Amino acid sequence: MSTLTDLIHGKGVHIDPLAAVDDLPWELAGRRVLHIPNTIWKLLGHLNYWMDYGLKSIEGAPPPRPASIAETWPGADGPTDDVSWRHEVALFRTNLAQLATLADARASTLSRIVNKKSGKTVEGVLWELALHNSYHCGQIVQLRHALGAWPPAGGAPEW
Repeated sequence: MSTLTDLIHGKGVHIDPLAAVDDLPWELAGRRVLHIPNTIWKLLGHLNYWMDYGLKSIEGAPPPRPASIAETWPGADGPTDDVSWRHEVALFRTNLAQLATLADARASTLSRIVNKKSGKTVEGVLWELALHNSYHCGQIVQLRHALGAWPPAGGAPEW
């Protein structure tokens, strides 16, 4: 496993992204915290949006760039039920697995240019997504603290 793969899975100093959402009750996913602009549901939807965008770009079929950042966030504050929450978490799990598989690819795959204009490679897209996930997973953890829903059922490292 590479450092990039470890980052995607939340090894070392990064939280496991799935641990941040997997055991959260759907009712808490959409709960607002005073002075915080996003809910956990919105953060998870935003993460899934960009991972899907990055994966499609790597596959050679990039979707059109969003006209505004608002398009990358869900409209609703939360899921309507447990089924929709579990679906979004399952999509997150699948996206993370695809990123990790690509991160463990051969050097020739990682060095392939994804965007000729910017010169961005597969590896560059993966690093960008892994860091984006880490940033927003930290926000999810803070929201879970504020909601009294941390640590997750499986525990979490305490520093």
